[in-house]
Amino acid sequence: MKDNIEQRMMALFGTVAALLIFVAVIALKNVREAEQSSDWVNSTHAVILEVVAIESALQTAETNLRNYVISGDERDQAAYREAFSETVEHLGVAKSLTKGEVLQQQKVVELEDLVGKRVEFARKVVTALKDQGFEEAKKLIGSDAADQTLRDIKRGVEKLKDEQALLLQQRDRESFLQAQSTRWTVYVAAALNIALIGLIFWLIRDDLKARRRAADAMRLANEQLEEKVTARTEEIIKINETLMLENLERKWSQAILERQFRHFEQILHSIGDAIFVISRTGRIIRVNPPAAKMTGLTVNDLIGEQLGTVVIPDEETKVSPFVTALKEGRDLSGVSASIKVRNGQSIKVLARAFPVRDNDRVVGSVVVCTRG
Repeated sequence: MKDNIEQRMMALFGTVAALLIFVAVIALKNVREAEQSSDWVNSTHAVILEVVAIESALQTAETNLRNYVISGDERDQAAYREAFSETVEHLGVAKSLTKGEVLQQQKVVELEDLVGKRVEFARKVVTALKDQGFEEAKKLIGSDAADQTLRDIKRGVEKLKDEQALLLQQRDRESFLQAQSTRWTVYVAAALNIALIGLIFWLIRDDLKARRRAADAMRLANEQLEEKVTARTEEIIKINETLMLENLERKWSQAILERQFRHFEQILHSIGDAIFVISRTGRIIRVNPPAAKMTGLTVNDLIGEQLGTVVIPDEETKVSPFVTALKEGRDLSGVSASIKVRNGQSIKVLARAFPVRDNDRVVGSVVVCTRG
C-alpha cells in the first residue's frame, strides 16, 4: 500500500514538474518571439519613416531646384543638392532595412532608379540654365509637368507605405496571438498544477499522516514556485501590452501628421482669393487655383513671371510697392491694383502683401488679391 501511494505521488509530482517545464519552455519561446516581433515592428516603422523621408527630401529637392532656376541664388542650389543627397542616403538606409525582404527591397531599388532619373533631369536643367539661360531651363521644367517619373515615384512610395502598414498589422496580430497563447498556457498549466497539488495533499492527509510536515514543506515550495510563475506571467503580459500601446501610439502619430498635411493643402486650395507667392526678386514661385482661374493662365504659365506683369498697382511708381515692402520686410495692405487677364482685359482687386521669414530673414512674400 505504501509503495503504491509513493508511486502515485511520484507520478503526480512528475506530472507537475513536466507541466512546469512545459510552461517555462513555452514562456521562453514566446518571449523570444515577442522580441523578434518587436524588432520586426521597429524595422517596419523605420522603413516607413525612410520611405516618407525619401518622398519629403525629393519634394524639397524639386522645389529648391525650381527656386534656383528662378532666383539663381547659390543657397537654393546648395539646398537642392543637399536634398538630393539626403534622398540617396534615405534610399540606402531603406535598402539596408529591407535586406531580408526580397520583394520590398526590389521596390526600393525601383525607387532608386526613378530617383536617379530625377537627379539626371536636375543636371540637365542646371546645365541648360548655365549654358543657354533662364528661358531654356524654364522650358525644360515646363515640359517636365507631364513627366511620368514623379508620379511613378509617388505611387511607389505609397505602395511601399501601404505594404509596410499591412506588415505592421500582421505583426501586431501575431504579437497578440502570442500573448494570448502564453496567457492560456500558463492559466491551464496553473489550474492543472493546483488540481494535482490538491490531490497530493488529499493523499498525504488521508494516507500519509506521518509525512504531513514534508507535505507542508512541499506545499510551501509549490506556492512559491506558483507565485514566481504568476509574477513572470504578469511581467510578460505587461511587456506585451506596452508593446501594443507603443505600436498604437506610433500609428496615431503618423495618422495625425498625414491628416495635418492634407488639411493644410485643403485650406490653401479652398481660399477664394488669388494668392501669389513671390521670391526676393519679385518672381512668382507659387499660386493657388483661384489665382490661375482669375488670370486665365495655367499655374506653369504664371510661375517664373514677374509679379508686376500680372498684378499692376493703380498708382504708377518706378518700383512696385510689393517689391518695396518685400525688401523692407513689412506688411502692405489696401493697395488698389488690376490683375492682367489673358484676353487683354483686367480685373480690379484690392491687394495685400505679407513677408515670409526664415530665421528673421525675409525670403519672399505672399500677395493676396481680393476682387474690388
